[in-house]
Amino acid sequence: MRRLGSLILTLVLVFVAIPAVRAQSSGGGGGGGLIPPPANPPCDTLVRRCAEMTDDELWAAAHLDPSRNPHSLLGTCYFHDDSGCPTCACPFYVKISYLPPPSGYDNGTGCLQTREEVLAVLRRLCVEGQCGCPRKDFHGACIQPLAFGKDPLTGTCCQYSQPCDVPDGWPWFYTMEDCQKN
Repeated sequence: MRRLGSLILTLVLVFVAIPAVRAQSSGGGGGGGLIPPPANPPCDTLVRRCAEMTDDELWAAAHLDPSRNPHSLLGTCYFHDDSGCPTCACPFYVKISYLPPPSGYDNGTGCLQTREEVLAVLRRLCVEGQCGCPRKDFHGACIQPLAFGKDPLTGTCCQYSQPCDVPDGWPWFYTMEDCQKN
C-alpha cells in the first residue's frame, strides 16, 4: 500500500511539472508569445558550445553567410552588418530566425554599434536557449515518427520527433543527410 501511495505521488508530481516545463519561455526577444526551449540534442549542443567559443569563433559562427551551409553555425541565432544593407540604420543587427519578419526581427537587441555589443547579445541568447531549434505545439496524429526540419533562413537542420513538430514554413526531410544537402 505504501508503495502504491509513493507511485501515485510521483505520477502527480510528474503531471504537475510537465505543463510548467512546456510553458517555459525561452527568454526575451521580439515576436511575442512563448517559444519553448530547444528540444533536441544537436541543437542543444549548439547552445552549450556558445559558452566555450572564443569571441572570434562566436563572431564567425553567428555571421549570416549565404555562401555557407548552414548560413549560421549558431543554430537559429545570427547577426548581419550593414555592408549588404545600404538602407539599414545600424552597423549591426542580431536576430533569431524563427521570430517574425523582417528576417527574424528581434526588437530586444535594438541598434548595435560595436562587435562587443554583438558578442554580448549572442552570449545572452545562447544562455537563454534561444539559439537552438524552435518547437511548435502540435496536437493530433502524425504519420512519420521522425523528421528533420531546415531553417530556411540560416540553413540549420534540426531533428524533430514528427513532421508536425517542424516549424511552419520549414521544409522537412526523412534524414539529416537529405536535410543538409538540400
